[in-house]
Amino acid sequence: MPKLMRIAVIGHTNAGKTAVVRTLARLHSFGQLNDLPGTTRENGTADVVLDGTARLRFLDSPGFQDPVGLTGYLQGLSAATLGLRIAEFLRGPEAKRSFDAEAKAMTAAIDADAILYVVDTRESPLPKFQYEIDMLSALGKPVVPVRNYARHRRARVGEWNAVFAGHGWHTTATFDAVTPEHDAEHDLYEALARAAPEWRHHLDEAMAGLVAAVGQRRDRASHRIAALLTRTAAARDTISREDFAAPDKRDAFVQAFKKRIGGFERDCVAELLGVYGFRHEDADVETLAVNDRWAADLFNPETLREAGTRLTGGAAVGAGVGIAVDLAFAGLSLGAGAAIGAAIGGAASQGMTQFGRKIYHKVRGIEEISAADDVLAVMATHMLRFVRALEHRSHAAQGRVALDDVGPPPDAAALLAMVEAARPARNYPNWAESGADGEGVGARRKRIEERMALALRPLLDEPGAGAMPPTLTERR
Repeated sequence: MPKLMRIAVIGHTNAGKTAVVRTLARLHSFGQLNDLPGTTRENGTADVVLDGTARLRFLDSPGFQDPVGLTGYLQGLSAATLGLRIAEFLRGPEAKRSFDAEAKAMTAAIDADAILYVVDTRESPLPKFQYEIDMLSALGKPVVPVRNYARHRRARVGEWNAVFAGHGWHTTATFDAVTPEHDAEHDLYEALARAAPEWRHHLDEAMAGLVAAVGQRRDRASHRIAALLTRTAAARDTISREDFAAPDKRDAFVQAFKKRIGGFERDCVAELLGVYGFRHEDADVETLAVNDRWAADLFNPETLREAGTRLTGGAAVGAGVGIAVDLAFAGLSLGAGAAIGAAIGGAASQGMTQFGRKIYHKVRGIEEISAADDVLAVMATHMLRFVRALEHRSHAAQGRVALDDVGPPPDAAALLAMVEAARPARNYPNWAESGADGEGVGARRKRIEERMALALRPLLDEPGAGAMPPTLTERR
C-alpha cells in the first residue's frame, strides 16, 4: 500500500490554517472559516486522495493563543531541554486547561511527518510568534514556513523572512489560501520536499497524481458541456401557425423556449460544480445573470451576432440570429424554406433533414423553433469561462464565482468544430430530454457527444484556462 504523508498545519490563531487545508485538499466543506480568532477548537484531518488512495493527510489544529504564557510555563518545568519540557507539559494538567489550544497544535505537530507553519504576513513578527517558532523547532520535525496574505498591501514579507532566516528556516513558501498564485501549490510541495528530502519521491508522485487529476476533471467537464450542447442542439418546440401569427402568443412561445434552454445551462452548472468539488450555492445562475449578464448574453442580439460572425468568418445576418424558425412550415416548399432560412441566420444549417417530420408538421400547420448555431457557440463560451473560473477558484474562497477576467474567448476554429459536431443532434428532438434513447440511438448519441468533447477539450488547455504545470522533478 502507498505511504501516507502526514502534514501538520500549525500557526497562530486566525492565521488562515483551515483555509490553507481547504485549498490544498480541495474540500470546500472542511472546517469553519471565520474572521474571529479561535474558530478551530479541535484537531481535524483532510486527505488528498489520488486514484482512490489517500496520499497526503493534512492535520489542522487550533491556533496558538497564548505562546508567551506557555513559554513562561515551560521555563518553570524541570526538564533539561525545551523539547523535553514540551513533552512534560503535554503529559501534565495544563495541557487540558490553560493551554489546551497549544497542546492540540503541538500534538498534531508531533504526530506529523512535516509541519507547515502558517503566518499572516499582514501582522508584525512580534516576540509571541518567535516563541512559537522556538517551540516548533524544538520538536525536531521538518518545518516549512508558509507566508499567507503575502500580496496584501500591508504584508511585511521582508520582516518575516528575516525572522525565519534567523531561526535557520531557509526553505519557505508563499501560499495565499484564498487567491493562490498559479504555481503556489507546486512551490509549496517543492519546499516540503527540500525540507523533508526523504519524502521527495512521495511528493513527486503525489504531484503527478494532482496533475493527472486536473486532466481528468477537464475530461469530465468536456463531456458535461458536450451533453449540454447535445440537448440544446436537439431541442425543438412547436406552435400552431395561427398562434405563431399572433405577436403576444409568438413572444410567449419564444420566451418559454429560451427559458427551457436556460434550464439546460443551469443543469450543466450544477454538474460542473460537482466535478470541481464546489457547492451549488457557490454559483447560483440567477446571481450570475445579475453580476455577469450571463442569462442576458445567451440571447443578446449583439452577443449572438458576434458569435455568428466568429463562426462564419463573415458578416452574420441579424434578423434570425439566435432562434431558428423553420420556414418550411409556413406554407412554403421545402426548397424555398431552406433558402429563406439560410438568409435569416442559418436555419438550413440547423439540420433540415427528417423530412417526414417536417411534412407532417407542414400539413397540420405547425411551426417549429430551435436554437441556432450561434446560441451553441455562446453557450459553449459560457461553460468554458465557468470551468476556467472554477479552476482558478480556491476552495477557501467565499462568495459567488465571478466570470470576469478568466482568459480570452475560445479559438473560433475549435468552436466551429464543436458546433459542427453538434449538428447531427438536431435530427433527434427526444435527445433534449433525459431518459432512454431507444435501441441503437444511445450509442449514436454517445458518439456525437464524444466528438464534441474532443473538440471542446483543447479549449480547456488554452492559455488562461489554468494550464497544468510540471511535476516537482520536471521543475528541478
